[in-house]
Amino acid sequence: MVAGTVFKEKGFAFPGVQLELNAAAEPSGKPNKFKKMKATTEARGEFAFHVPPGPGSYVLRASAPGWQTREKTASVTADERVDVFFRLEPASKQ
Repeated sequence: MVAGTVFKEKGFAFPGVQLELNAAAEPSGKPNKFKKMKATTEARGEFAFHVPPGPGSYVLRASAPGWQTREKTASVTADERVDVFFRLEPASKQ
């Protein structure tokens, strides 16, 4: 399982953030059969993805309108829970 929490810049939980989980690129260049998963943070800014047990590397992307998109990588080695935390900042107004 890959799970975690998204926070706003001041440390407050951030509900309604869109998250995408995709398999990281295979070093061998082989195509990956993992289907992209999507979730939305709940009231406490939390999310969870159930991934296949065993070794795997995943890329998480957190985004919300008006906020900077962030990406992080999570590596799972067995049937375990890996926690990932995001802190989003407002998008710059240029």
